[in-house]
Amino acid sequence: MKIIKFLSAICATSLIFTSAAFAGPNLDDETWLSFRGEIVFPADITGIGSSGDVRGAISPGMRVGVLHGVNMNLIVEGEGFYNSIDLHVNGVKLATAQNFGISAGAQWRFLPRNVVSPYVGAGGEGVFTSFHDINESLITSNIDSEVAFGGYVSAGCDLFTTRAWALNIESRYTQIYSVDMRRTDTGAAVGNYDPSHFSIIAGVRLRF
Repeated sequence: MKIIKFLSAICATSLIFTSAAFAGPNLDDETWLSFRGEIVFPADITGIGSSGDVRGAISPGMRVGVLHGVNMNLIVEGEGFYNSIDLHVNGVKLATAQNFGISAGAQWRFLPRNVVSPYVGAGGEGVFTSFHDINESLITSNIDSEVAFGGYVSAGCDLFTTRAWALNIESRYTQIYSVDMRRTDTGAAVGNYDPSHFSIIAGVRLRF
């Protein structure tokens, strides 16, 4: 994928020109805070009581988290996140899906104590979705989904500008099991919602 190749090129170029400047921090037993924004590319969504496929629009999101070094290579991480995605059916807006969730996982860093620190990661995720701005000509009741669970894989890198600050960029794919969407008045299922998505994430980290 072109996006992943582009991110890899950025990390590789930064590594060549900055790795000799100064040693990066030793993340062993250190705690870092993370503040990041993301662009969410939703998976296709189907099954809402209307003809045609329901699709989510590309949307922004935000993530706040904490990382802790188990050793120089292994990092555990947890994040809370939020995004809001407009859903359309046959070109008509159906509703807005607001997703709130938490994720927990681990990273493996290939170049510990380097200014540019590439990594891969994996973990689990839980998300609660509420639906707003519902098109009453398509759905005649308020709808809430259940909590859904899944997992993610990621690849990214940190650029340590100082021993206490870092810039971060990451690509991530999240696979979430789809859940029933139910009417709030009767509890009857009207379809399902799949929060799975690919995202590009960027932000800052600072040592706590």
